[in-house]
Amino acid sequence: MFLSSESDKMDVCGRHRCDGSQKKQSLAARAYEQVKRRIVEGTFPPGYPILEGELEKELGISRTPIREAFARLKQEGLIISIRRKGIFVTSLSLGDMQEIQEMLEGLEGVATKLAAERATEEDIRRLEEAVCRQKDALRRDDIEAWAVADEAFHNAILEAARNRRIQAAVSQVRLQWHRQQRLTLRLRPKPFLSTKVHRETLAAIKARDGERARNIDQRHRSEINKILMRILRSVSPTNDGVAERSIA
Repeated sequence: MFLSSESDKMDVCGRHRCDGSQKKQSLAARAYEQVKRRIVEGTFPPGYPILEGELEKELGISRTPIREAFARLKQEGLIISIRRKGIFVTSLSLGDMQEIQEMLEGLEGVATKLAAERATEEDIRRLEEAVCRQKDALRRDDIEAWAVADEAFHNAILEAARNRRIQAAVSQVRLQWHRQQRLTLRLRPKPFLSTKVHRETLAAIKARDGERARNIDQRHRSEINKILMRILRSVSPTNDGVAERSIA
């Protein structure tokens, strides 16, 4: 009887400890998602100082989960900690952005080829829906909605590729890509060409022509890279960083 009682007690204690740990992780995840979204969307621009105390009050989250969120954001290269100064959103140099574009050109090209070979009917339906949303957003001149549909299109390709490592690598790099996209979204030509290319890519995927799908994607990514780098040079002529704020 004693052993059974002690065992039950240990189970209860273990469950309580697990529940507390899960709650802590949930709070850290919420803080992470909130800060990441603001960085990616540009609400927290490059060089922006992120204050722990303000986040605590605004999110209703204690300091420990926020610091756990910061650790994850640092690992992803979205923020930097400067001794005696604080936490700041990282800036991206033109060289950084060139490397990101080159990585995406290669990885997403392979993902698109795999998507043509492995996509299910549900995957194709999601791609068709994303393209329709892009066309509708352009018709309404809603660039923000177009960007959301663009992200859905690329996410659907990654899902259809059925390669977890490519998906993880691209998702990581695209955090930085989205920061760049938000900066240039209203400076670049309206994305009629991108939408047309997505229709062509979708047609190649539906035809199960992986090489054609990859070639279309990589050629378009290369052209977009040239356009965006011209824009970024115009807003960051010193090559010190993309819309960098001083954190000195």
